[in-house]
Amino acid sequence: MDEARAFLVAAFEELGGLVVLNSMVANNTHRMLDRDEFRGFTLQSRFAPLVFVNANDTKNGQIFSLLHEFAHVWRGESGVSQGGDPLRDRATEHERWCDAVAAEVAVPAIDLETVFDPVADLTAELDRLSSRYWCSTLVTLLRLKETGLVPSAGFAAMYENELGRLLTILSEEKKSNGGDFYNNQTFRVGKKLGQAIIRDTLIGSTPMTEALRLLAFGRIAMFDKYAAKAATLFDEAAVELGSSQRSAVHPSGAR
Repeated sequence: MDEARAFLVAAFEELGGLVVLNSMVANNTHRMLDRDEFRGFTLQSRFAPLVFVNANDTKNGQIFSLLHEFAHVWRGESGVSQGGDPLRDRATEHERWCDAVAAEVAVPAIDLETVFDPVADLTAELDRLSSRYWCSTLVTLLRLKETGLVPSAGFAAMYENELGRLLTILSEEKKSNGGDFYNNQTFRVGKKLGQAIIRDTLIGSTPMTEALRLLAFGRIAMFDKYAAKAATLFDEAAVELGSSQRSAVHPSGAR
């Protein structure tokens, strides 16, 4: 799932867009974003549209949210994607359209009708299809209903059972190691935006105080470590020049 998510982000940014995935406010683990409140938003721009995805969700759920927000850009409009369940809790025609686009991209109906095994255990089949399509089992289940591959009778119970199982998985993921802080920062800020902030700060175009604010860092040492992690993204000469210029203003003892 990490590969699929990274591929979508890289492809969108290659086209000129910006992508941010974050689960908290300003790197504060005590101010987590609520998935039931919103799943993401899009700020449309002809030059650099910004897509934000609430990362307080499973990786599969984040992939669907990315596709949904990309559909907003395709429509040429900004928008906030409300919380709740995808393909169900949508109040506007635009949101339903973006969900439909994301669902067809993630789980093409023709392919689903071909590969679905109606005699397999439903939970196992949802897991298999979810891995195939790199999207959540809930989206897969809803697509099965839309295509008539599972009956409408008793569907509400099927959905609630799967939702409960998914919430349990999400809870277990939250308890696991959150990974390297500085590697995750690439997703929290966005690779392209983070690259620009580091480069401009190192050459003196952006004040360090502004860089720390934009990155939600409390200390210069955090910026230095983040820049070192991302060093391969920059021209070595620019890094060396920027570092020497900044050191003259912020000697190591002042950090």
